[in-house]
Amino acid sequence: MVGAVEIRPDATQLAELLREFRELPPKVKRGVRAALHHTGDGIIEGQRAILDGPLPAGVAVSGHRLTLAKNRKNGQFVVRRTNIYGEQAVKRPGRHTGLRQGIKDALVTRVVTGTTRQGIEIRTQNNKATMSTGWNARLFRHPVFGNRNAWAYQAGQPYFYAPVIAGREALIVDATAILNAAIEGS
Repeated sequence: MVGAVEIRPDATQLAELLREFRELPPKVKRGVRAALHHTGDGIIEGQRAILDGPLPAGVAVSGHRLTLAKNRKNGQFVVRRTNIYGEQAVKRPGRHTGLRQGIKDALVTRVVTGTTRQGIEIRTQNNKATMSTGWNARLFRHPVFGNRNAWAYQAGQPYFYAPVIAGREALIVDATAILNAAIEGS
């Protein structure tokens, strides 16, 4: 899972709303929970739009840099060689394995209304979307088509956090309105 970003209105306000939510009849709770599942749709649409965009450029090691680091065990300083990465043309464009589509299909809004945790989470279901964490990184490394003897660097496509931050306020307003309407209407 890339991450789960939990959105909460004011903690005391949410606690009060969810306390009252637990007292609602089960039929009303189901409808409210279903409505809360759609509060993250705008955020997920933004994430999917990024994933539908153009593929990132290829990455290759373009040089090396020497850095000085301290060994934590014995306290001695050592010289380390680190890679410098640069863009390159993709060797065989047009080939795909459905990775981005799998990540898009696995994006969900999760509603948690338990006694110890409450909130609304936008998350990626990792059992459906392999590499969701790697693809969200700026750069990652992977075996070439499963061959553990040949590794390749690849640029990721950070898709997760920017839409969540941009859509946070709208999600809070929508969730609060839905909970208030359900409590007042019952």
